[in-house]
Amino acid sequence: MYGISSVALLGEAWMTRDPDLAQALERFCTAKQIQLLLLMLFTDKPTFQRELMVYFPSSSSSTNDPALLAHLEASELRLTPVPLVPANDRFVYYKQLNVLGSRKQVQPIMQSYYVIGRQKKPH
Repeated sequence: MYGISSVALLGEAWMTRDPDLAQALERFCTAKQIQLLLLMLFTDKPTFQRELMVYFPSSSSSTNDPALLAHLEASELRLTPVPLVPANDRFVYYKQLNVLGSRKQVQPIMQSYYVIGRQKKPH
């Protein structure tokens, strides 16, 4: 099962504010039995911006899913990878250039990934 959460803060600010973010997300995913978590980050200061963080908890079968990431990167979200400092192989972090791309767009993108047979749907 995957989850999608919205956060009214950009990734860098969130990671600075909460240095134990990875551990908190791990606990959340374990409690909810989530194998993949998409974090839709946004702010309107000074202008509206969106980011997408993909988190692969330790319960997932791998630290990332290249086919899923390629599917997201090819989507209308217009994602640009951003390196994390310090690096964390459980996170993939993107600037989202299409700021109109909300959960209403992300959910069908995820659903199409699993429905078209690129990946066995998580349970």
